[in-house]
Amino acid sequence: MFLMDGIRWQVLQRDNRGCVVCGIRPVENDTVVLHVDNISPGSSGGNDNIDNYQTLSDKCKIGKSNTNKTGL
Repeated sequence: MFLMDGIRWQVLQRDNRGCVVCGIRPVENDTVVLHVDNISPGSSGGNDNIDNYQTLSDKCKIGKSNTNKTGL
């Protein structure tokens, strides 16, 4: 799925610019990388609705892989 910049910004804002799993934010650690990720992947029938996205740190995203998990 292609994520439009406007939706990416809205998700980051909604999630307070931090990972919804571990809570880390770039203002606390300048080496953290944030990703806007699908809660339910497209391969599992996920959609492009903003409610299907979450902000994850790079470490939490790697741990999630292609599963249907959320930190919410």
